[in-house]
Amino acid sequence: MVCVNSISLAAHRAHWQPDHPLYAPKRIRFIFGVAPEMPHDSFEAEFRPNSHMQKFQLPRPVLATWCTIVLIGRFGMQPYDSLYYTVISRVQGDGWPLDSLDDSPIALALKSLAGVVTEEAANNAYHDYEATR
Repeated sequence: MVCVNSISLAAHRAHWQPDHPLYAPKRIRFIFGVAPEMPHDSFEAEFRPNSHMQKFQLPRPVLATWCTIVLIGRFGMQPYDSLYYTVISRVQGDGWPLDSLDDSPIALALKSLAGVVTEEAANNAYHDYEATR
């Protein structure tokens, strides 16, 4: 399980084709979940038509074991076959594995949401923390 902050993507530019077409989507949607039958979070954004890495900061960190990337819309037609294509050349996720978090109250709260530790353990850690402030 990981806690994801952002995802970066780059659209593919076909440098070997005449006019160097870019196969970028118009929009992109990220769907996150912890089990394939239970997607639990989604985020959609505009995709700028260029081949540079574009960073999509999520509105809040998301706990997940998987992410589906949905490419929505197209900018141009393939000149050779008059079909539309959308191609992503690079994907990068930014975040951290849940196992790497310490035992601070916020980390334990995240772990309890993910089912890694019990809610009771997270509450106890929070009360211990409050007692030391």
